[in-house]
Amino acid sequence: MICGVAIFDLPESTTQKKDIKSLDSLWACVAGENAKRLKSLHDLRTDVIWLTNLDSNIFKTLKLFSMPNLKSETWLRTKFAQIQQELGLDENHVTPKVVAEQMAMIVQSVVNYSNKHYGVFPHSQTLNADFAKVFNAPVSNLPDALYAHFSPLVQHTLVAVVSSFARSNTNSSMTVKPNRLRHAREVLSTKVPLDIGWESGVRIPNTKTDSWLETIDTPFLVRFSLNNINPDIAEILSWGAGSQVPREWMTDVEWRVIREFCDIQVKDILINRNPGVILKQHSMLPAGTYDELSYTCGLVSELMWTSLTTKVRAGNDASNKHYTAAAAWLRSADRMAMFRHAQRLSADGCNISMYGTGMIILSHPEGGLSHYLKIAVNNGLMPPTAKFQENKGGSR
Repeated sequence: MICGVAIFDLPESTTQKKDIKSLDSLWACVAGENAKRLKSLHDLRTDVIWLTNLDSNIFKTLKLFSMPNLKSETWLRTKFAQIQQELGLDENHVTPKVVAEQMAMIVQSVVNYSNKHYGVFPHSQTLNADFAKVFNAPVSNLPDALYAHFSPLVQHTLVAVVSSFARSNTNSSMTVKPNRLRHAREVLSTKVPLDIGWESGVRIPNTKTDSWLETIDTPFLVRFSLNNINPDIAEILSWGAGSQVPREWMTDVEWRVIREFCDIQVKDILINRNPGVILKQHSMLPAGTYDELSYTCGLVSELMWTSLTTKVRAGNDASNKHYTAAAAWLRSADRMAMFRHAQRLSADGCNISMYGTGMIILSHPEGGLSHYLKIAVNNGLMPPTAKFQENKGGSR
């Protein structure tokens, strides 16, 4: 499968991007070839899969989803611009031609690796959806009466940190990440429940503590209220912020972490009578000696674990059940891992805006970039290379 990138000339303003009615000039590059300047998207080769810098709104407006060889900016799950930043390909420091040529090589490398090691072919609007098909990600078999307790946990992908004070308009954002392969290994090492075997109506002991939950050795879900939250972590925790609906239930994965910082009153509980299992994809992650240093393996690892949290629809299923209990547990493991990272960064004086899905978005004040870069690295997180360039005042 031949891949390339198409970088369209877009206005810098977000508002102007929303009003785009046509696409004209662009840089295009097939992996391994020289980038070329083209006048129209119709000049793109039709035998190439093209990753673009266009978001889903532009795709919808211009009906680009009807062109299967064009992919939106989030096709690799990580946004096009974020990959640029991570690799130091910001156009403030290198030419658009260089950006196109290097990005094309990354796309080709990810597709080649995915195909060689996992038999994945790019057919869907996102590559992790193609991983889900190859992994035969299961359709939800959760009971109808219980499904509403699980879906909000899967859909809560990012925790929005709610600050008690307004931050300066001059603050800039920076996304930092743990090593992608290590994070995928941590998330996929989580023992996840089956969709069947859930028992409700369990008697709640008449006690003020939640220590009785320690005796349960299978996955469980609790309906709860939080009290006496440690003020040092209350802001970072921002329980439920970023969720589409109020978070009334938490997994045992979240309970084991959150209980360190507050009192938890258990109001109801669902217990699975079956032991949790580690998904087979954990053993399928890249395992070469130097794979943790490979950017390609990092992107592939992220595609692998997130593919198990995507919507899965049965062909003849008219229901709205698209997520499994396992997906809820994986998302919980991710949120708690990133909460731990965010907690350390906050303790070192960093402003946290959001965290989840293997990343933390920081809000650094003017003149504070150098300090934030140092803190992130000291805590084992990787800032984008472009931010190091910016800190040094680098240019083309």
